[in-house]
Amino acid sequence: MQLNKVTIHLGVTKPSQRQYESIRADITCEYDLTAMEAANLASKDNNTYQLIKSRTEKLLTEAITTAEQTLHPTHKSESGIVELKKHE
Repeated sequence: MQLNKVTIHLGVTKPSQRQYESIRADITCEYDLTAMEAANLASKDNNTYQLIKSRTEKLLTEAITTAEQTLHPTHKSESGIVELKKHE
């Protein structure tokens, strides 16, 4: 059996600053593998696995950061101090 494509679905839920509120981010990553990468992954070579894992972790971290910024955006005032915007 030849692996040509790897699809990873990941999600994370994190508590937010407010009580009973959480932040959720989901990602789907699809990697097309070369013949060499597929062979390395099938033989349990750690390099290919670590590369896929690190890319996916980076995307998930970016997704949760974006979700947090969307829920609780901050902005700098004219004095340069970062202030939290309140949502009603």
